[in-house]
Amino acid sequence: MEIGTQAHTPADDPTGSRARRYRAVDVISHDLGVTGRCDTVELDENAAMTIVEHKATPVRHRPEVTEPMRIQVALLAGALADMGYPVSGQAIYFTNHHTRVDVPLTPADRALARDMVAATARTLAAEQAPPPLEDDRRCSRCSHISVCLPDERPLTLVTRRIVVADPDTQVLHLATPGSRAYVTRGRIEVSKSGEKLGTFPIERVQGVVVHGNVDLSGGLIRELLWRSLSVVWCTSSGRVTGWARAAQGPNGGPRLLQHVASQHGRIDLARQFVATKVANQATLLRRHGDAPTAVTRLRELQREALDSPSLTNLFGIEGDAAARYFAHFLTMLRPKVVATEGLTFSTQTRRPARDPINAALNFLLRSADR
Repeated sequence: MEIGTQAHTPADDPTGSRARRYRAVDVISHDLGVTGRCDTVELDENAAMTIVEHKATPVRHRPEVTEPMRIQVALLAGALADMGYPVSGQAIYFTNHHTRVDVPLTPADRALARDMVAATARTLAAEQAPPPLEDDRRCSRCSHISVCLPDERPLTLVTRRIVVADPDTQVLHLATPGSRAYVTRGRIEVSKSGEKLGTFPIERVQGVVVHGNVDLSGGLIRELLWRSLSVVWCTSSGRVTGWARAAQGPNGGPRLLQHVASQHGRIDLARQFVATKVANQATLLRRHGDAPTAVTRLRELQREALDSPSLTNLFGIEGDAAARYFAHFLTMLRPKVVATEGLTFSTQTRRPARDPINAALNFLLRSADR
């Protein structure tokens, strides 16, 4: 959401309008029952209008026009037409790539936009909120997924913080020499010589890596450790020199209790462990892979694990889930990388690693153990 706000800053300033190019144009359609704002409207020689919407790069960092984008420009075009203005085209401008993609609309697009408005009106008028989506690929493209968590722990108390994987907002790297980072009003701010370089919501940060000569305020370090977030200091070339972590880590006492429970054969805990592991595999494969049948079966195995009558049966469920997950592991990698590097992968092996994928997994597992 923060990235989208920054991307829209120039388009939200009407004073940036020029001849035949207008910024922040408000529109309304009484027929559709919507109001909105066009980021940019361009006029040609015949005064026909082209709508240009500014967007940050969507999921997977490709300048692709998604269905919600098509619906948005269809509604904006319909609103302009209802106001009596001729519309000659629509486009999406991806600010990250500095790429403009034309969006030709079909009658089906306009009909879908009208249907979505009607569905939204029904939802707003209903007395109950709609049920959460499950295994829906649209969730991976939504900026609110870390808020609603559509299918993780449904209707149960969340006891740990869950944040959706997002390469832009996970680990904060500070690499500007001579800069200083501090916390204020729930945000991490970075400045140098009185100039603010960036600001980030601390809720979207899962760790901080400091490269070279960058100062952290005592308040920021204390806040990060209070949230059990690690701070790693590196040289300017990337060599790790040290790190800080909270005094009360996740191991120790809880791990001792796990060993005691294992000695007593607590199958009730084992069911929860295996079911959660399978749930995570299904979620990762749904978000980043292309194997809907496997995801459906993993969800079934997740439910079967919770009702497993014995440890032997539970081990079988865990093995079945692992085989299905790793059989489709390559679909979670970029096809171009897989093809270019000639990557192959069918099952996970520890020692020796039989391929580059296994070597990478083994390295990450060893790093996590440390």
